[in-house]
Amino acid sequence: MAQGTLPVDVHRGSGTPLHVQLASQVRDLVTRGVLQSGARLPSNRALASDLGVARTVVEQAYDQLLAEGWLVARRGSGTFVADVGTLPRVAPSVRRPPETRAPGLVRLGTGTPWLDPRLQAGWRRAWRDVAAASPPRDYPDPTGLPELREEVAAYVSRTRGVACGAGQVMITAGTSHGMALALSALGPGPVAVEDPGYRAAVATVQQSGREVVDVPVDGQGLDVAALAAHPGPVRSVYVTPAHQHPLGITMSATRRVALLAEASRRQALVLEDDYDSEFRYDVAPLPALSALDRRRVVYLGTASKILLPGLRLGWLVADADLVDRVAVLRAARHDHPPWPTQRATLPATPRSPSPGRAEMTRILVGGSSRSAGR
Repeated sequence: MAQGTLPVDVHRGSGTPLHVQLASQVRDLVTRGVLQSGARLPSNRALASDLGVARTVVEQAYDQLLAEGWLVARRGSGTFVADVGTLPRVAPSVRRPPETRAPGLVRLGTGTPWLDPRLQAGWRRAWRDVAAASPPRDYPDPTGLPELREEVAAYVSRTRGVACGAGQVMITAGTSHGMALALSALGPGPVAVEDPGYRAAVATVQQSGREVVDVPVDGQGLDVAALAAHPGPVRSVYVTPAHQHPLGITMSATRRVALLAEASRRQALVLEDDYDSEFRYDVAPLPALSALDRRRVVYLGTASKILLPGLRLGWLVADADLVDRVAVLRAARHDHPPWPTQRATLPATPRSPSPGRAEMTRILVGGSSRSAGR
């Protein structure tokens, strides 16, 4: 370590180049106000001698700070601190370490899926396919890969009764993201949500700057009579009719028809989160609410429960006009669905897929026949 006329020092064994160390420390002296505007710095030769380093070390450090605007050089006079003003000094926040669970403990919170170990081989094959594929040269389509949208359209049509085409499907980063996208294309107005309900949905509504209207839930699902009695306007209604979160209730057919009638009366859009619809212990999953009214309902689905939450892949199915409006908004802010994730989730090609990849494809595209708990 060497110390010079400036309160700086350099460490030869630190692994960081000496000129980078020197520039960083002089920059810090300026931002902290130790070196005031107009202060003259030692010459290259003098500071190099004091620090016991080559002159080029000081020259490189000064050149870097001159390029950044922290210093100014005056011919025949020397190097001085530039007039950069005074920066407020704010103590950095200290992040608490994340909570850790003891080995062997299983999280029992709602919405935690069981990850099928048979899919590991499939994922390895999927990512190898992605690595071998040619990535797009431009930003991805804001609605998602056409091939994946076609597969999702076939999947929800076959398993959930939502008859649609690829033009009515948009790939999202999950149901909360899809909900935020749908709200971004709507006019202002409050959003009715189930009470008790999905906290992430409430946060999504609040972060969109909209008022949350709590509507109670009973044994048949969202209480439509309570919604109808609400005196103020309601722009949209968020529901989880297949498996109410967190109570697990399935919305009755009578209540579904009443909800669509009330939404029509209010000219409101229904946001259907098809939460956990793939998992049933008794009968086949009920058709989605969207199957009853394709124009009034935005269908939100996700692969988080049938594949894995970290994939962050979902889908929005809505009227083509709404999909187009959302696509314009996504393109404007470069909110494009990631190409590698979409590519990896596409079905395996017929050419000798691995057993794990075939199982993954069967679950996502063929529909899950598992009765696995969450």
